[in-house]
Amino acid sequence: MKTISEIAQDNKPICFIGSSHSIDKLAETACACGIHIQGVFDTDYDQNTFFTDLPLVSEQQVLKNKLKWNFIVASNWQPGTDKKNARHIKKRNSLFEFIDQHQLPEGNLIHPTAIVSLKSRIAGNVVIGAHSLIAHNVTVGRGTAIKEFCYISHDIDIHDHCVIQLRATITGEVTVKSNSYIGVGSTIINKSGKNRTVIGERVVIHPHRVVMQDIPDNTVVSLKNNHLPRVF
Repeated sequence: MKTISEIAQDNKPICFIGSSHSIDKLAETACACGIHIQGVFDTDYDQNTFFTDLPLVSEQQVLKNKLKWNFIVASNWQPGTDKKNARHIKKRNSLFEFIDQHQLPEGNLIHPTAIVSLKSRIAGNVVIGAHSLIAHNVTVGRGTAIKEFCYISHDIDIHDHCVIQLRATITGEVTVKSNSYIGVGSTIINKSGKNRTVIGERVVIHPHRVVMQDIPDNTVVSLKNNHLPRVF
């Protein structure tokens, strides 16, 4: 993991690995950071569907330039049917396996209007959106996306491959485990002030929910605030 100072000093060009409907937003963030985009490596990439200005990059180009570029996976899953999510997660995992197999250096995209404490630690392939605030002693795991206008208070531990949606708030001592999704405008609070609040793996919290207790793995916190089992 890196500090925000170490990330700021790493201004190598980036290449996106994979593609999704969020790739245009990632490209906008890269431009706002002044980071040059080399293109997209993805055999399924459709320039007519996604960000049309980004050229395709071949696997040969990726391997040739792996010491010159940073690489960011552009494949964040969204809640939907279990079958659809399983397909997205399988593809995303294959993209990270490609990075690991070829030992590609991973970049980060942190919008210049975001505020990140010098005492927080950020893993590779993390995206932090505009006007978000990350307080001290926060760890953000690999492949996690924190969208715009989020507030992550001190002593928060967010594991790998999570999505924290627009205007979400996490406060107190909270752990969010891997592959979890926090919906738009939702709030997670450590009510006890003693033990950590733990959001389990593969949890989906719907928009505008308030969570003040532990949530077990494979759970949906629905619009009616019921906890429903979900199998991935």
